[in-house]
Amino acid sequence: MHAVARSSCWIFDATDDALHGQQEGRFFHGYYGGYCYLPLYCFCGDIPLWAQLRTADRAGSGGTLAALQKIVAAIHERFGKHVAIIVRGDSGFCRDELITWIEAQEQVTDSIIRMISLQTLSKRRLFGWGVRNAG
Repeated sequence: MHAVARSSCWIFDATDDALHGQQEGRFFHGYYGGYCYLPLYCFCGDIPLWAQLRTADRAGSGGTLAALQKIVAAIHERFGKHVAIIVRGDSGFCRDELITWIEAQEQVTDSIIRMISLQTLSKRRLFGWGVRNAG
């Protein structure tokens, strides 16, 4: 039997997947300067928890709450409700409905949603900063 971590940090991010043709659902995204899809990802370290291919005619954070709710339910079913969760994302994920839901969850011990890039967050090794006692 594998040991289960007492806490985990989940990173949400959306990025462009450039298109080179007339694919269904293509959309010109001004930020990325071309036609693309805008997949939503969630990772825990090197482990992908969520990968969803989406059209780019939405906010990068679109669908994050539904994804987070499904991931939390799956983690609870597999490991129980004792695993503390930290949710991390850049400023694009600073949405009222997402923050409100996170704050209402006992197992989500903290959220780190900042106005700096995920690359900067990684460099600062924020895993574990601000974690409340889970136990």
